[in-house]
Amino acid sequence: MTALLCVLAELAAFAGLVMFDVARGEAPLQAIARRAHMHPLAPKSVITLGAFDPVVAQRLEPDSKSGNVRINKYGFVANGPDDADLGRFPGKAANEIRVVMLGSSTLAGSALRSDESRTIAAYLERSLNAGPASARRYTVLNFGVNGGYSFSELRTFFAQVIHLQPDVVVALDGWSDAMESAFNAERSGLRHGLVNWSELSYRHNDLFNRIAAKRDGAPYVFTYVYLALRELGILGREVADHRQERYESMPWYRISGDLIAEHKGLEFVLPRNVEAMAAYADTAGFCFIGYLQPYADLARMANKEEQDDLDAYHAAMANSGLSYMARAKFAPAMKTYFSSYRDAYRRLSAKYAGSKCARFFDITGVFEKTPERIYLDPSHYNERGNELIAGRMADDIRRIAPH
Repeated sequence: MTALLCVLAELAAFAGLVMFDVARGEAPLQAIARRAHMHPLAPKSVITLGAFDPVVAQRLEPDSKSGNVRINKYGFVANGPDDADLGRFPGKAANEIRVVMLGSSTLAGSALRSDESRTIAAYLERSLNAGPASARRYTVLNFGVNGGYSFSELRTFFAQVIHLQPDVVVALDGWSDAMESAFNAERSGLRHGLVNWSELSYRHNDLFNRIAAKRDGAPYVFTYVYLALRELGILGREVADHRQERYESMPWYRISGDLIAEHKGLEFVLPRNVEAMAAYADTAGFCFIGYLQPYADLARMANKEEQDDLDAYHAAMANSGLSYMARAKFAPAMKTYFSSYRDAYRRLSAKYAGSKCARFFDITGVFEKTPERIYLDPSHYNERGNELIAGRMADDIRRIAPH
């Protein structure tokens, strides 16, 4: 009898949580699936941020997979099943035009339903090498990494990319920087964030500096009773011990607060980071092309299928505790940042107009006339979206870069 009562209590708690989620706007089946996935014993399928790297902070594991895309033995995303053009890597063939791409999981293709042959980089390499036979051959290296943003790219650029003899460096940015900047307090768990820090930066800092954060996972038994009591506020949410005070003692935390106040936000970070790469490339004699990326809810009305999935995505994220991801709050904040970024890329484009091949392009409107589905979620494109962006980039590279 006792065991039966325990099972009934757990089922009742589960049902109550699902009804609460539905009352907040989540679809019933989605609420059931999400709550079931919260059990500690439920199999987890996630796209990880990768392994720790002391210089560039995060890297992908060689000879592994990120989502459905394969990471090659050199630790970056492959363009297909064989990587035949990388036989001499890191050496460079005499007839090779080497393109290095920097970006986040959008570039890496980690959310694709297919495989690494349908990433932006893979489409770009095929497009550049299509057409009349040429003595020169393009090789495109996909250095996209999950959780990447402009400062992680800056580190990778100076730590690794400049030593690989690039002819062209392409950076696709916007989304991750806007996320970290618009919601810096919520994502850091502090009164304000730090300039050029990401969610992973706070995790690493807390770990290596022993800034204790109490674990807040649900137990293996009475999982849903526990979660229901948490939802009702009967069990308080654990927080890090003295975490805010520890950060207050860090000079860059205090300086970041002053910079945020001075600039009335963090919009200045992205353009300064990408310009640092462009300025070096311009001096060193190779091309840099910076793209401001498109994302859902900007410059294009999503179709019905996309709208439904976006609504469900934002509702699920908000209901999981990330209140800033509620679409009504999220969308206007992101548009504010992207409006600033679009102005900044226009200024950078004008500033580098006389450069040999440093260029900045706002391609946030690249999907405006595309009625079919493009977005898998707010920031990741499907294969058709990747193909369209790669086509635009191929046109630019042929026009700008040396052949």
